[in-house]
Amino acid sequence: SARSVAIDPPCVRPASAIPPVRASGRQEGKPTPLQEAYSREASPSTARRTALLASQVMSTHVVTIREDRLLSEAGTLLQERGFRHLPVVTPEGLLVGLISERDLLRGMPNRREGPPSPPWEIRQVGDRMSRRLLTATPDTPLREIARVMATERIGCLPILERDGRPVGILT
Repeated sequence: SARSVAIDPPCVRPASAIPPVRASGRQEGKPTPLQEAYSREASPSTARRTALLASQVMSTHVVTIREDRLLSEAGTLLQERGFRHLPVVTPEGLLVGLISERDLLRGMPNRREGPPSPPWEIRQVGDRMSRRLLTATPDTPLREIARVMATERIGCLPILERDGRPVGILT
């Protein structure tokens, strides 16, 4: 189970804890740029930076396709919209898979081998979609999503509400 831990910046001290530095041309008692930076960081009025969340950067207009639709329809939709991935949903709108350009290419007939059986034009999206998915929720930190996408070498991550319905996608 993943935990989030807030880590304070190391070596942050109030400016009063840093002795004044005498430098040629500098007035005694005037803080150095380093002291000013320490002072800003230690100031209670400095708000802690909050992590970006999936909900702040995800595409919210999610185009989906049902698993009972034809592969040729998925190909047309991907091409017309300029997408590389389509979330696949049940008739109730719950995510059950993902179909990508690569999945479609894998299902297309090879000229040397002849058409697969049944022909790809009449096969359903559910026959080719990826069912093992990694997903996130809208409140997942973007840093964690980027780490997972890089580690797992995936090109998109569906963002789901707790009930399993897609509300966004990150690519």
